[in-house]
Amino acid sequence: MDLNFHYVSNRTLDKDVKTNIINPDILHNYEIIKKKKNYWGIFLRHKNEIIGTTLVAYQNKDNTDFLLLASVFIDEKYRGRNLCKDIVKQTILKNQIRNKTNLIKVVIAGGMPILKCIICVFKELNYTIKKYKTKHENTQLLQTILPKTAIKFELSNYDNDIWQTLFFDKK
Repeated sequence: MDLNFHYVSNRTLDKDVKTNIINPDILHNYEIIKKKKNYWGIFLRHKNEIIGTTLVAYQNKDNTDFLLLASVFIDEKYRGRNLCKDIVKQTILKNQIRNKTNLIKVVIAGGMPILKCIICVFKELNYTIKKYKTKHENTQLLQTILPKTAIKFELSNYDNDIWQTLFFDKK
């Protein structure tokens, strides 16, 4: 499959990206990126169609800088081809090049498929998984957990419709 990745921010010139977007969810992410300073993303192109995107933002909480991976989206007709792993990996690599933070926050709202994708990519890139130590969000109090623990939490959370917040930190 002939794929290309494009970095998009509020400062990039990318008119051909917008004209080749085939999905309203991708267009929504594009418009957010273009309007907001701390947002950027990676767009995935197959031939002349933009078929996927990530949306990320630099944030600070509790005096801790981190990158929020806000959205990962692959158009429905392209799912099941491991494209999630490819686009997430390109996003993380771009963040490493930008060198602003090694801490990445992900809120798992898509269930087990996105969790397994995320864990696979971060493991390959030598990140550790971290979770809040307490029930209250505090980025100063993170503890390292194993992938199987994150999966166990997700299985429990899915039944209760609870989103899991994880952090990934470069080793």
